[in-house]
Amino acid sequence: MAEKGKIQTSFMEIGYMTFGKKGAQPFVLLPGLSLKSVLGMAEFVEREYRIIGENYECFLFEPGMSVPEDITIEAMAECTKEAMDELGIKDFVLMGVSMGGMIAQELTLRHPEMVSKLILCSTADHIPESSRELINKWIGFAENRDGIGLCNAFAEHVYTKEYAEKYSAAFEMLGKGMTEAEFERFQTLAGCVKSLGTTNRLEQISCPVFVIAGREDRIFSAETQKCLAEKTRGEYCLYEHYAHAVYDEAPDIKEKILNWCMEH
Repeated sequence: MAEKGKIQTSFMEIGYMTFGKKGAQPFVLLPGLSLKSVLGMAEFVEREYRIIGENYECFLFEPGMSVPEDITIEAMAECTKEAMDELGIKDFVLMGVSMGGMIAQELTLRHPEMVSKLILCSTADHIPESSRELINKWIGFAENRDGIGLCNAFAEHVYTKEYAEKYSAAFEMLGKGMTEAEFERFQTLAGCVKSLGTTNRLEQISCPVFVIAGREDRIFSAETQKCLAEKTRGEYCLYEHYAHAVYDEAPDIKEKILNWCMEH
């Protein structure tokens, strides 16, 4: 069963969970922008990453519920590093998803000695104007405390049409249950995504890199993510018929990640 905890860093609180093969090489997962805390779904995460946990000691880190208004991607990278230092984590495989992928890039650039392999999924090295407009739309829903509107808009752009329709009732229920603290957290984190700026430094990353994208990603295009792979001299994997949340929807993605890790 996953263990959970919180660490107070110099800038904010970082929540974490750990599961998997104790004593094995650490596998660190940084999730993307979410409507609810990912730590609240610890059992689901452990089950979804079971095959990774059979081979690695897994850790997931995410910002706590109270996030400073002036938080940046750079600051989150440093806070995450502080939390890992507190737990004695080093020489790890690092996987970042969406916003987590932005933090992972910054963390790898700032502390290359800590990261042995880097996996970037559904992420980018800059925020295109179309993505800024979408993020601003989400922030508007959060500012107006429109949970149903936010969850529906989020699902529409993050998931495939089939997935969003299948779980539409669940997304509506999620929206109805959002708290004041969750709106504030989402609004702040969504705003900080726009501070991303690793484009001109990516060539400094020297560890093996694996970039995974969905052809139908409507937040960061497949072409944007292909360029990310080229700049980092990484391997590029494109899933046809999947959108931004390919990390949740593609049934074989965890096996593909594990195989890549074993080969590199």
